[in-house]
Amino acid sequence: MLRQDGLDQAWGRFVFRHRWRFLGAWLVAVVVLGLFATGTPRALSPTGFETDTEASRTTDLLAQQFPERRAPVIYVVFQSDRTPISDPAYERQVAAWRADIDRLVAGQPGIAVQQAAGRDGRTAALLVASNRNSAGYVQLGGRVQAIHHPGPAHAYVGGFATVYNDFVVDSERGLEASERISLPIALVLLLLVFGGLVAGLLPVLTGLATVSVAVALLGFVARAHEVSVFSLNVSSIIGIGLGIDYSLLVVNRFREELRRPSAVEDAVAATVGSAGMATLVSGGTVAIGFGALMLSRLNVVWSMGLGGALVVLVSMLASLTLIPALLSAFGASIDRLALPFTRRHGTAAFWHGLAGRVMDRPLVCIALVLAVVGVLLWPARQLQMGIEGAESLPPGADAVTAQRLAEQQLGFPAHAPTLVVVHPVPDLATATELERRLRA
Repeated sequence: MLRQDGLDQAWGRFVFRHRWRFLGAWLVAVVVLGLFATGTPRALSPTGFETDTEASRTTDLLAQQFPERRAPVIYVVFQSDRTPISDPAYERQVAAWRADIDRLVAGQPGIAVQQAAGRDGRTAALLVASNRNSAGYVQLGGRVQAIHHPGPAHAYVGGFATVYNDFVVDSERGLEASERISLPIALVLLLLVFGGLVAGLLPVLTGLATVSVAVALLGFVARAHEVSVFSLNVSSIIGIGLGIDYSLLVVNRFREELRRPSAVEDAVAATVGSAGMATLVSGGTVAIGFGALMLSRLNVVWSMGLGGALVVLVSMLASLTLIPALLSAFGASIDRLALPFTRRHGTAAFWHGLAGRVMDRPLVCIALVLAVVGVLLWPARQLQMGIEGAESLPPGADAVTAQRLAEQQLGFPAHAPTLVVVHPVPDLATATELERRLRA
């Protein structure tokens, strides 16, 4: 009997007939773009919090009208338990640090390196002061942190630029750690769900391929427009999650179709017509949500929206091309290399039994789930929203210690001052009246 296919199932048959071309195209894309993806972190901006706001315009106006006014963006605080700052060894250590910092800032406009002494006679500091926004010196902060000269004092590097750099470094380390932990766990769970090595590996490989392509595309955009490094976290986490989620849905549907007396081509067509279209609708909704973030003027939010939208679009493309092509190539071999216990009992019986027990006791299961969610949400009671400074870093971080010593020994304010600029001022009387009102 002639079977009439819709457009979605016709696409599935098209992918089946040209599966090797699709697989070849994806292989080339993953290899080539994967090489470009390795350079994406270097192309991304280390900040992204600055934007065209009243505060940024105030900073620019201060730099124009008061070029000699500078504030520390990076500072190195030296402290010794016993050695005074007048000790020759102490002086040589500070001088070596200053020589390296002078070389790093040479040729950069608006920067001055100053030296200060602490109140206890055992603390000294080098202040890298500028009349510009501290967010522009994040890379310089990282270079200053890399300086090391032994001596009687311990050196702590702090300042807004250093804190920003620590945010970036900690973010990258956290991302790497999360991937090292999450991928093996995901693989084990998928093996248990599918009961076979081939079916379990497909979602993980699809997720990795999706992330490689999306990160490379993010790098291409970053070479033409400023993109924050924090978009990399969104792309990696969302990409792996969606890649596994969508391929899990498609692979599971394909295995169900294979249990029916139908050819592999028919199974692929039916899979794309159902699960494939579901991922298309789901991905489109998620992409629109991330796209809405791109309406923000704050670069870090815009960048996260871009990273999320790109990886969702690539995941949708993979669910309609890469995964059906892989399923077409494996065919009935998708269940090869099954785990020993699944050969005897299968995995469907377990999930069917679990679903039955849940439906027999719905209220109990709902209560258990809500209890688990409540435990997971409990720490959120102390959640404080906002963009913070050194206090957001671990207590033992050098930037935190540097800020504490700067407040105690150098008289740094505990909070950043609020700057008010009036421009232009019509006369002195107006300026005096404004100052009086601000002091009141």
